[in-house]
Amino acid sequence: MFSIISFLAVVLSFAPMNASLILDDFKSQGYHELLNESCGQEYFSEVYSQLDSLNNFIDKHPEWAKVLYEIDQEYVRSHENSLYGSPPIGYVDDTKSGKNKKTYFHFTEDYFNLISNKHPKVISDSKEFGSLLKSLSDITKISEKKFEEAIKSIGPTIDLSKVLHTEDGKLLILTKIVRYEPSEVAASNPHFDFSGLSFLFDNNENDECESLLIAPYRENLATEDFSMPIRKHKKDASMSSLLLIPGLALQHLDLPIHPTPHGVLKQNKKRYAIIVFAMTPSIKLSYEEIKLRKIKLPDLTKP
Repeated sequence: MFSIISFLAVVLSFAPMNASLILDDFKSQGYHELLNESCGQEYFSEVYSQLDSLNNFIDKHPEWAKVLYEIDQEYVRSHENSLYGSPPIGYVDDTKSGKNKKTYFHFTEDYFNLISNKHPKVISDSKEFGSLLKSLSDITKISEKKFEEAIKSIGPTIDLSKVLHTEDGKLLILTKIVRYEPSEVAASNPHFDFSGLSFLFDNNENDECESLLIAPYRENLATEDFSMPIRKHKKDASMSSLLLIPGLALQHLDLPIHPTPHGVLKQNKKRYAIIVFAMTPSIKLSYEEIKLRKIKLPDLTKP
């Protein structure tokens, strides 16, 4: 009996995602939950520590940071970055973004290749930078596999492969690690993502008491539509919950998948998160387009 149950558990764990279930979840709750069997709390804690270490290194080495900024600007102006919709790239703090409530790092494999091939010294001069790049590259590869599985599963109902792949069959994956600072305003105002699909990969909060709020798409969205996601997969040392949500780019392309509105409550301590985006080639949406100006999150602070 034990062997049969064990066999069924293995089969179910490798069962393909169901298109109808994914799309129904998008409509009813705004997200579809998956199990991330590749990494858990121990791994993510290390990656968040790497972001802090890079931040400290930048504070102590302004000349190195200046060189990195110039490289980042070189990539921002590149054709490769325009395929992603020309997002900011690399290390972004208040001096680069004009905002003071979060620090983040945007990563793509194209950016990594540019630095590795043309500017290897900037990596060799900072082990902190090199370590973070390696971790974000690993997360990007894990996400690529998961995105391909989702695209294949949705495919029988809605074919996303042509709009999410480049002409040579490549997914354009933008990986973001962010640290929200304590603030008197919402850490992230209600918005849609720029992407075609997104993975809300991880945050360092307790599953039962997190400040991420999500709502299913509504034409007349109200504050009370937002709620904390109910996760079936709990965090442990080696596995974690992974939330798949659709971005605004699919609706922009007239595909019948509405974007998921979401936001993050204001914080009284640092909050870390990782979000991974499957971008639509050469589709550029503005911040004005993704904002939900009429929606205000409850005036609550994450304890």
